[in-house]
Amino acid sequence: IPAELEQGRWIMTGNSDWNNTDASYVAFDVDRNVDVYVAYDAGATSLPAWLSAYADTGLVVETTDSEDLRLYRQAFGSGSTISLGGNSGVATGAGANYVVIVVEQ
Repeated sequence: IPAELEQGRWIMTGNSDWNNTDASYVAFDVDRNVDVYVAYDAGATSLPAWLSAYADTGLVVETTDSEDLRLYRQAFGSGSTISLGGNSGVATGAGANYVVIVVEQ
C-alpha cells in the first residue's frame, strides 16, 4: 500500500458488482477537505467517463490476485458530495471492481 493511503478510510465495493453501470453507484458526503483515490483495475483497456476528472497518480496497489489497481486522485472541499459511477464491467476491460480511499488533506 502506498504511504499516501496509510491513514485513509477505505470503501470496499462489492467485487460481484464489477459490471455495475449505475451513474451513481457509490455516493458519500465529506465534512473536511479530502483527496479521494480510486484504485481501478490496472488491466482496464479504457476508463469509465466519471473517472476522467481524476488524475493518474502513477501509483499501484498490489493485490494477491492478478488484478493490480492503479490509483487515480481528485481533491474535494469540505461539504462536498462525492458520487462515483459503476465499474462498467466488460465495457472497460476491468475484471474487478474498484476500491475508494478517502484521505484527509
